[in-house]
Amino acid sequence: MDESEFMDAASNGNVKTLERILQEVCPNIARARAVSLETALEQTCNFHYGLMDYTPLHAACDQGQIETVAFLLKSRAQHMLTDKNGSQPLHVACGKGFPEIVQMLVNSGASLIHKDTLMGDLPIHWAASKGHVEVIKVLVQAGADLKAVNKEGWSPIHRAAFTGHHQALEYMINKNGPIDSQTLHGDTPLHLAARNNFLDAVHVLAAKCGARKNICNNDGLLAEEATHNESVRAIIRGEVKEMPKSAAQDPLAFILSGR
Repeated sequence: MDESEFMDAASNGNVKTLERILQEVCPNIARARAVSLETALEQTCNFHYGLMDYTPLHAACDQGQIETVAFLLKSRAQHMLTDKNGSQPLHVACGKGFPEIVQMLVNSGASLIHKDTLMGDLPIHWAASKGHVEVIKVLVQAGADLKAVNKEGWSPIHRAAFTGHHQALEYMINKNGPIDSQTLHGDTPLHLAARNNFLDAVHVLAAKCGARKNICNNDGLLAEEATHNESVRAIIRGEVKEMPKSAAQDPLAFILSGR
């Protein structure tokens, strides 16, 4: 079988090509290996390819090919197989933000939401890192653990704070996610959002959701001390209750206006 052709078809959503290849190859594999057609089908759909060791299911998830994912799952593609980083197809779909595919994969095996990568990241870490709220909703409804931490002690809320995705932050906190948990370095989500000067994320954490401001990290720094941005510091100190509605408006000027 031409594995590159199969992978290209999976990536591009060409289900007809996948069907043709399977119809051509599986009977020959079954005869040569003295296995059933079902086993031959499973062996054909599950191989690793390329620098990332993606399977066809990884490739389809990466490109958001909903019909192809459904076809591959029906054709005995294994959703538990991992790439070179220990990522399953579900991780890939979560990171890319495809809620329909995420739901499809969760339906095929709910335990997938609890499988981590080599770095200890769960699928919800990947979704949170990219701020994919609709994906996070699917995972939470399926029982994803918002308190789960990776090998660095990062929860999904830490991931969202570090990348400044304030809407994902607010959703997870409202679902009882740990707002003040600390990484192995002692950083809270507020430390991470402040250090990266994400004003909206800092506002969600400090002003809207009541993150503690008196926690020091392992360097002895409060969140306010983790940044040199005066707008961020003002938000943490409680000097601003609402953010400017226009991203073009200077945040510090907005704060100094007395809001």
